[in-house]
Amino acid sequence: MRLADGTLFPIPINLDVSSSDVENIGIKPGARVALRDPRDDAPLAIITGKGSISLYAMSESFTVEDIYAPNKAVEAEKVFGDDDPAHPAVFYLHNTVKDLYIGGKVQAIQPPTHFDYVPLRCKYYLPFINEVHWPDPFT
Repeated sequence: MRLADGTLFPIPINLDVSSSDVENIGIKPGARVALRDPRDDAPLAIITGKGSISLYAMSESFTVEDIYAPNKAVEAEKVFGDDDPAHPAVFYLHNTVKDLYIGGKVQAIQPPTHFDYVPLRCKYYLPFINEVHWPDPFT
């Protein structure tokens, strides 16, 4: 997929919302909305709209520029090269992605927190590593 000027734009990032989300939260052009981490509700970014993370209207920041119903068949063709529901991403697009997209600029507030899961990995992999007599990669 390419932009009008020929710049490569391989996969668009779409922030999908349902019609009921738009109505209940009051998302409309000019509204300000935050992207929040679903694990701890920390604000990650502010958009001219909102995506599938967790919807909360904000009193200050940026504004929603567009709310539109996408043509998912065209999107599937342009992004995945096919509109066959046997393709997992096409199936997801048609059956899971919500019916409206929100467009606008995104301003990052903070990156998501990434946790170190080394103890969990060690607990899971060490029995296998010991069984095959490999050196422990976590020490």
